[in-house]
Amino acid sequence: MLFDRHDFRNKDFAIQEEEVPEGLKVVIYRILQDALNNVAKHSEARRVRVHLGKGQDRIELSVKDNGRGFEPASVLNYQTEKPGFGLASMRERTELSGGSFRLESGKDKGTLIRASWPAE
Repeated sequence: MLFDRHDFRNKDFAIQEEEVPEGLKVVIYRILQDALNNVAKHSEARRVRVHLGKGQDRIELSVKDNGRGFEPASVLNYQTEKPGFGLASMRERTELSGGSFRLESGKDKGTLIRASWPAE
């Protein structure tokens, strides 16, 4: 799904709701909610692409923006960030639900968040 501040009509999901395990639905929703909140608060992005799909053996969520980006090491330090907030919360939710979390960002390069889980 591609969001533009001027056009929210574009939708593209490569998975059906019944293909997502019940226990994972809330996890995906919360990660997506946190990711979009971060885009709105911090990124100054004009566009955001959200993808939720199922490959042969994985369920994948990605959120990519074209915002100002940041240095991931500066914000993913668990010792300085309170658990339950922001990127650390997304990573924690993903890993506690059996998935893997990846973050790519750089100054003026936007941000890409990927979470994936084994498909049952």
